[in-house]
Amino acid sequence: MLIVRIKQHIIHYVLLLVASVLMPSLLIAQSKSNSSKNAMPPFFDKKTGPHFNALVNRFIEDGQTISWMPLPEEELAYLSAWELRLLVNHIYARHGARFANDSLTTYFKQFPWYELRITSSEVPLNDVEKSNIYLINAIKNCLAIRFNATSTESEYMRTLHGCWQEGTSVVASGYRERFSFTQSDKSFAFKASQMQGSVYRKNLGYSGRFTLLMDMLPDKKIELEIYAKDFVRKTPGATYRDPKTGKNVTRTGLKIFTEDLGTAHEYKTVSMSDIAVVAIEENLTKMFVKIDGVVYWRINTDPGGCE
Repeated sequence: MLIVRIKQHIIHYVLLLVASVLMPSLLIAQSKSNSSKNAMPPFFDKKTGPHFNALVNRFIEDGQTISWMPLPEEELAYLSAWELRLLVNHIYARHGARFANDSLTTYFKQFPWYELRITSSEVPLNDVEKSNIYLINAIKNCLAIRFNATSTESEYMRTLHGCWQEGTSVVASGYRERFSFTQSDKSFAFKASQMQGSVYRKNLGYSGRFTLLMDMLPDKKIELEIYAKDFVRKTPGATYRDPKTGKNVTRTGLKIFTEDLGTAHEYKTVSMSDIAVVAIEENLTKMFVKIDGVVYWRINTDPGGCE
C-alpha cells in the first residue's frame, strides 16, 4: 500500500509539473486567438487624436447630444479628414443606421446605444443634425482646398498676410494667442494670451522676421528669426488708503516692456499646414492655418488688427 501511494504521489507531481509548463502557453495562445477575434477591422486601424476623443466623449455614452448640440467650427478645425468622416457617421449611427460598409456597423456595435433599425439613406435628420453634417463636411472638404506643390512663395505670403487668432474666428482681445504676418517686409509678431498662468512665468510674445521653407512636406515650415521679446516688469504704483484698515497701501503695477535682442537673434522653426478656406455658411468663408499644431483663424487682413 505504501508503494502504491508513493507511485500515486509521483504521478500527481508529474501531472502538476506538466500542467505548469503547458498552461501558460495555452493561455497565451487562447488570448491571442480572442484578441484577433475582438480586434477592430482594418478600416478602423487609423488612430484618433485627443481633440477627436474629447469632442466625441461629450455624446458617446448616450449617443444623443450630437443631435441637438451645434458643433463648434473651432474644434472641428483640429480634426483630420479621417476623424471628420467618423464624426459624420456618428450622427447616422445615432438613428440606428445600417451602413453599407460592414466595418462601420461593426465599429458602432461596441456602443450600447447603437441599435440597427434602418439604412443610412433613410435616416430622418433634424435641423441641428443637418447643420452639423454640413459643417463637418465643409471642414473635411476644405482640407483638399490647399496650396499645391506648384504654388509660389508669393501666393503663400499674400494669403498669410494679416492677423491670425488661436482657437476662434470671433475677435477676442487679450486672452487669445495671435500671430501677425506682414507680406511686404516679411515681419511677424506673436502675442501670447495674457489670461493663462502667471505673467511672470510665461513668454508674452516675440517679433522679428520670418522665412517660409516651402519644400518641407507634408507640412511647410516657418523659420522665425526673433529680434525682440516681451517681458513683464513691476512698476511703482499709486498709494491709496485701505478703507477697511485705514492704512496707506502702495500698489505696484505690471507693465509689458519689449527687449531688443540686438545682434543676438533667436531662431525658432515651426510647422505650418496648408491654409484652409472653409464655407462655414452660405456666402461666408473663413480661413484657418495650423501653426505648430495650433489652429489659428484669420480675423483681419491687416496685420495691425492684432494690436
